[in-house]
Amino acid sequence: MDVRITVEGGDTAAELRSLLAWLRREDELGPPRLATAVPAKGEMGALADAILLMLASGGMTVLTSSVRTYLKQRRADVKITIHTPDGHKVVIDGKGVPADDAMRAARHAIEQADGGK
Repeated sequence: MDVRITVEGGDTAAELRSLLAWLRREDELGPPRLATAVPAKGEMGALADAILLMLASGGMTVLTSSVRTYLKQRRADVKITIHTPDGHKVVIDGKGVPADDAMRAARHAIEQADGGK
């Protein structure tokens, strides 16, 4: 299953690069890569706006564990949104929401979107 991960809050570009570097350390995940937005009229180029990641069977467990640990390490007020190909999305707020609860909800929603695999 392909997922798209976006980050909001703080310096969005820096937070996105930080999460990308974090996910690249996970040997069990496919190599994450940056996706760029289409530049608006009059803009010279596009900035990265998401991380794209292909998950194999069991990859959601690795991803949720990694993101949970990442959020526990963060000092910034960030939100991570995981988008699935069928339109489901899970927003995980790094502040004010216990990371374990948020990740359990994320895992459940995405596993349901992936047909319970």
